[in-house]
Amino acid sequence: MVDCRETKKRYRADHLTVLWRAHEPELPWIAMNSEEAQDADNIAKRLKKLGIKDTLRLAPKIALPKKEPNVEATDRMVQKLHAEEVVEPIPPAVVPQTIVEELQPVSESRRITLDVPLDLYKQMKRRVFDDGVTLKKYILELVNQDLNP
Repeated sequence: MVDCRETKKRYRADHLTVLWRAHEPELPWIAMNSEEAQDADNIAKRLKKLGIKDTLRLAPKIALPKKEPNVEATDRMVQKLHAEEVVEPIPPAVVPQTIVEELQPVSESRRITLDVPLDLYKQMKRRVFDDGVTLKKYILELVNQDLNP
């Protein structure tokens, strides 16, 4: 929302049009209701009220360098783009065994949540990183070893 100091009204920002002259930034910016900004007479009245004259003058022209198109270079690029290239197929990715084991369907399971002391958690993370296994697999193996010696 935008508050107008002059009219003491509140406007939605997406319903406003802001007019300014980029080549003369010292002149004030004019914000108008988008519907009012569509009418040139409303714009002229607002500018007259602000004492701004010569509003329809264009910005100074900027000379752009003229370049001749390089037809040969363009043709070479087109031929290169359309050239038939033999693309070798990408070999299938090798999936590590640990991931394959985790993707195997598991019988019914239950989710648990554990609060672990930070130092113990860091030790576990180091161990699973060094062993190249997931934390899930590491914990399940420990529980399995304890319950099924």
